[in-house]
Parts: sequence; C-alpha cells; structure tokens
Amino acid sequence: MESLTVELAPDVAARLRQAAAANDYPSSAAFVEGLIEDWEMTSDMTRLAWLRNAIREGEESGPDISLEELDAHLIRTIEDAARSST
Repeated sequence: MESLTVELAPDVAARLRQAAAANDYPSSAAFVEGLIEDWEMTSDMTRLAWLRNAIREGEESGPDISLEELDAHLIRTIEDAARSST
C-alpha cells in the first residue's frame, strides 16, 4: 500500500474524521477510498448515460445510410457550398 500525505484545513480534516466514523469506516483513508470508488462509478454511469442518449438520438434521427451514401452527400454539400460562394 502506498502512503500519501494530504494537507487539509483543520475543519475539513475534522469533517473527514466525523464522516468516516459516522459511516463505520475503519479510518479516514478507507472513507476516502470509498469516495473515490463512488466517484468512479458515477463517472462511468455518466459516460454510459451519455452513450445511451447518443445511441437513442441516432436511432431516432431517421433511417440508416451507408458510409458511401454519407460520403456522397457530404461531397455534394461541399460542392454546392463552393459553387454558391463563387
């Protein structure tokens, strides 16, 4: 196990010790480990929710098109924009 020293304001250190004791953690370090695990899980869940939303938006955006169709559409759009700007 690696040792890490963190400087906290006295009131923050007291709140950390109180929170660890109130939640039956054996130490402040164990409490911080739990906070980090919760943060990682929340972060993972946020990314998963974003991905699910992106998939749903894609499904609701209309019919699927092939990459070749998309390329052709983009080329036409760029060519049209170039013609209209001259």
